[in-house]
Amino acid sequence: MAFLEILQVHSGELVAPSGIWFEAVNVAGFDVAGGPRPGETYDPSFHEITFVWEFGDPGIFSTPLNVPLSWNNRNVAYGKKAAHVFRD
Repeated sequence: MAFLEILQVHSGELVAPSGIWFEAVNVAGFDVAGGPRPGETYDPSFHEITFVWEFGDPGIFSTPLNVPLSWNNRNVAYGKKAAHVFRD
């Protein structure tokens, strides 16, 4: 059985627009190493699992970004850590 917890970091004021950081923590059961070994800084859980966050806040970025057009969805983020500013 796979398991992870989602850590949320925010200012304490949850009034829109509100920025929140999310991080997948205590990742276990995915058949990958769960962090750096003693004396190492590389954390394989950042690369051996694909993390896709969907925030339920659809829309596209209104300003041009230097990213592929398919990545211009403001509702989706990738990586073990992600941030999102909720408009509503």
